[in-house]
Amino acid sequence: MAPFLHPIPTTCATNAACSPSLFKLPPLDGSLTLPEIYDWNMNHNSKQTIFVYEHEPAGFVQLSYHEVIPAAHRAAAYVVAEMGLDLDKIPSAIAPVAIVATSDTITHFCVLLGLMKANIPYITITPHNSVAAIIHLAQAVGARFFLHSSEPAVVNLVHDVCKSLSSNTTSIPMPEYKDIFHRGKWPSLENRNYSLDSPVIFTHSSGTTSFPKPIPWTHAFLLQCAVAPLFGSANFCNEIVAWHSASMSHGTGVHLIPWIATSGMIVATFPPTSPAKYPSPEATFQSYVQSRAAYVITFSNMIESWSADPGKIPKLKEAKGVVFVGSMLNKSIGDMLAQKGVKLFPLFGMAEAGIVGEMLPVNQGLDWEYFPLTPHSGGVFIDAGDDFHELIIVEQQFKCLTISNMKLGEANAYASRDLFVEHPTKKGYWRACGRMDDRITHPNGEKTNPAILEHIISTDPLVKSAIVFGDGQYQTGVLLQLKDEYIFDPADQGKLNSFQTYIQPKIAEANLMGSSYSRIFPEMVLITSPTKPFLYTEKGSILRKRILQLYEQEIGHLYQTAEQKVLSSVNAPSDWSLSSTTAFVKDILAAQDLSIPDDQDLFHHGCNSLQTTRIECIIRNTAKAHGMACAESLRHFLYENSTPQKLASFIHEIFNSDGHKDYTSKTTVQIDRMEDYIKLYSENLSSQLPTGVMEGTFEETVFLITGATGTLGGTFLAESVEDVTVSRIYVINRDHSGQPMAYERASLLLHGIDPDLLSHPKVMVLTGDLTVPDFDISNETFVQMQASVTHIFHFAWNVNWTLPLSAFEDSFQALHNLIQFAVNPNRRRPPGFIFLSTIGVYRNAPSGTIFLEQELDDLTLATGQGYSESKAVAEKIIQCAASSTTLEPTIVRLGQVCGAVNGWWNTSEWFPVLVKSSITIHALPNIPGVASFIPAKLTCQALNEIRDSSIPFVHLNHPIPRPLMHFIQGLANSLNLPIIPYEAWVQHLLNFESVSIIDNSLEEIPALKLMDFFCNLQSAISHSSDDAEILGLPVLDTSIATQHSLSLATAPQLSVTECSKWVACWKQSGFL
Repeated sequence: MAPFLHPIPTTCATNAACSPSLFKLPPLDGSLTLPEIYDWNMNHNSKQTIFVYEHEPAGFVQLSYHEVIPAAHRAAAYVVAEMGLDLDKIPSAIAPVAIVATSDTITHFCVLLGLMKANIPYITITPHNSVAAIIHLAQAVGARFFLHSSEPAVVNLVHDVCKSLSSNTTSIPMPEYKDIFHRGKWPSLENRNYSLDSPVIFTHSSGTTSFPKPIPWTHAFLLQCAVAPLFGSANFCNEIVAWHSASMSHGTGVHLIPWIATSGMIVATFPPTSPAKYPSPEATFQSYVQSRAAYVITFSNMIESWSADPGKIPKLKEAKGVVFVGSMLNKSIGDMLAQKGVKLFPLFGMAEAGIVGEMLPVNQGLDWEYFPLTPHSGGVFIDAGDDFHELIIVEQQFKCLTISNMKLGEANAYASRDLFVEHPTKKGYWRACGRMDDRITHPNGEKTNPAILEHIISTDPLVKSAIVFGDGQYQTGVLLQLKDEYIFDPADQGKLNSFQTYIQPKIAEANLMGSSYSRIFPEMVLITSPTKPFLYTEKGSILRKRILQLYEQEIGHLYQTAEQKVLSSVNAPSDWSLSSTTAFVKDILAAQDLSIPDDQDLFHHGCNSLQTTRIECIIRNTAKAHGMACAESLRHFLYENSTPQKLASFIHEIFNSDGHKDYTSKTTVQIDRMEDYIKLYSENLSSQLPTGVMEGTFEETVFLITGATGTLGGTFLAESVEDVTVSRIYVINRDHSGQPMAYERASLLLHGIDPDLLSHPKVMVLTGDLTVPDFDISNETFVQMQASVTHIFHFAWNVNWTLPLSAFEDSFQALHNLIQFAVNPNRRRPPGFIFLSTIGVYRNAPSGTIFLEQELDDLTLATGQGYSESKAVAEKIIQCAASSTTLEPTIVRLGQVCGAVNGWWNTSEWFPVLVKSSITIHALPNIPGVASFIPAKLTCQALNEIRDSSIPFVHLNHPIPRPLMHFIQGLANSLNLPIIPYEAWVQHLLNFESVSIIDNSLEEIPALKLMDFFCNLQSAISHSSDDAEILGLPVLDTSIATQHSLSLATAPQLSVTECSKWVACWKQSGFL
């Protein structure tokens, strides 16, 4: 795609052009590249100051384009001569030059600008990298020449690099300020042929998990960076911006080149010296004050250091903006500064996409963490669960990407892995809150964001830095790096115990801010060894993954000892009388800080998943210790025995039985709960006589679709748009992110669907809430829909396999409201009502049972999983409505949907989870039987074809099943994995589960999250045959469906090519 459609949008152009400095805004329509813009500025803005620095005793030196451009040309001529080339005959395919330097900002800037103008690409490499990392980067871009600064450490580093590579490399000293800033002639660098799509600069990633990776910046990308200062409320023209801590070896410093060219800003730096002045917090602050800058841009750790000195805060208040980059600012420090009147601004960007946050928005005061995206950022926020959203940058009209890691439909996209939370009342304002890579996922799917906890704990005066860990564990812990004067050897148990006692108030403060399941217990505090301090990036950010790898053994040992403490924290009674058992239960609850009356629900008193796991763990291990045969089946029993009284009776029954009973299910109790929900949400559903309001003639077909952000909903929307018989489509979605349309577009792209269909004339996307009677949409639209909708397709449902039935009340309420909408009194005939149910309502049926397309007559078939129970309840609510109203519903039970049009298969479902886990296990399981997998497109074609059939029940499964081993063999060939018996595969899982306390394996083996599911399948698989449905699943008869759906009746059998589509999508998303 073309990088730009002219002109590039700007918002502050008039401000910059009308500045008293007479700075003229250069053309930003793509007709000039960045080096050509500098030539343009030399001709039109030659007296505009670029840099200012303090120079004793003369005061300050100002450098304009008149001085800087000749210096940049001299710098280029110097480097080219050292390379043995002719300045006027630079080869068009010249390899990038590697620059490993900490030179002063001005000299470094001129070298970079000069090489850019000479059309010589380069890679900027921070000297903090190792020899091996620099070699990796140099080889990745083909660099043979190495520019280096004069510090002995850097000289030796580059010497070692060149020595390790070969004799075909050359090291070149960086020029010094005096070499390029002087009077006299300067070489010409005119008439270069710059291509917008050619890489001109390579920056690199931080390399926190592996070697750093080069990131190319093209001329088009640099133009996009250049307009960043023109978006926002600040006019930087002729304003001094203190950026003394800028590192020109980092993307944060390199951004100065495009910013200066378009904004007219004046950058205050340290005086140019060789070696360069070190930007200590004190030196940086004093230079900012002396420069009298309007704005100061610096790293978060600088601001945190300044905040410790009350005398510095008045000077910070004088600034129009104190801008932090590189990492998040400690919240308590930021809050304190904002309360004292310091105007704080986050400036969010990334090497892969440039600045994406507004530069700068209107100051948000106490909401200093929040910022909006710029209109040209290409950014959309995708729901990442638990109110977090991941930022995705999508290539579009004004956003070209030079690097991408996923496809959203046909568009290249970059998944940032950065997590954000939207402001509760200021729509479109977001705050960064950590990385998806950092987010801790517990075995039950709950997630802990460590950043908040770490910020709070790090405010303790003894603590320098903190890392919260616990991925794949039910329990979180914290690793602390103490300040230098407080460091001690954690092997000294006395000192460690004393410190753990000391730090508890701060840990308690953090626990108050985190979720209950994120709670850090006293025994889960770990201190770094003096010989293994934390590792930091040049920006002061913690190298989290490297540190956690460094402390893997200590963390594993901590979990072992902590688990032993949990198991030994409560002693079993001497006898198992009811009174002794009750006392045992009270002791268990007390050990979890729970004090609950005998007849009250634990969960109503805040019992969380971590406490639930600990309680069940103690009881299960007590049963094991007493030789109870049922011990392993004691899982998830607390939800059904959730008062102390019920729990005591449950345990009493176990220890006074023969120990062979299976206690995993209380079917009768669950059926009572299901029937209660059926009764509650079936009430007040009735059709009234028409009120006299004229109904529509229904000459047109009008759809209402819910849940169009999912695989099926989005695919059906695309199917409906293509259907010429459908004249209008209403889509109701929840507001996931404050940018509902952006979220919907991103979801469609993920599933390989053109997002432009949302702009189709017959599509109307509504943001609403189905749990309220009017769907939280305008009354005019609601009435219009009631009068015109001819078909309702209800896809929206909470798809979560771990939630209990009670968690689906919102889904039941939404269903109730949709039915009431359909049977309104102003219509003689309600719209068609198509509800998506699941094969899961038959989950407890004997293997191979064939179910006809008719009513579910036994609720016990669905019990044991909240999701399947909820669908069974929904079916019954709909049936009640059909018997008491004019509603003519069609309940569609779906089998296993196996992928969107591009092959995307939800990675939380059992089969993708099995494949992902098999890669770590290094084997795929042998699973006999046939699979009736049905693609999403075929499913939606069938749904559309049966819409007018008025059939009460329909099953959608592939009519021609295929042996599952056909697909598994295809995956084995694609992934180069052997196939082993299913029992052996499950044993591998059990082995990993048994060591998961000391091995954070959940991310790589997501099957551990579905351990019960895979274990429970062993019996069904062992008794299965090659022609039976896989996993002991029932068989869905599709006779009625194939009579009414030509697409289903004539569907070809799936081929192994489907596997390649699944794998391609999983790899593209980073799942595999």
